[in-house]
Amino acid sequence: MAFIDDQTSNRTTYVLEALERERRRRLAEADILALANTSAEAHVEAEAITSGTRQAFPDID
Repeated sequence: MAFIDDQTSNRTTYVLEALERERRRRLAEADILALANTSAEAHVEAEAITSGTRQAFPDID
């Protein structure tokens, strides 16, 4: 809790935003997997998307 308190004055908002980011990340990951199973060209696109996602959210595994 101390970490969150250092980041924001509203724990609830902070946690809800973090959960929403995780939800979007998982949806994007599912899309990437679907693209990766379609063709070699889609595989290249999926890798680019994955790379961009990792750069946008470096602290999420």
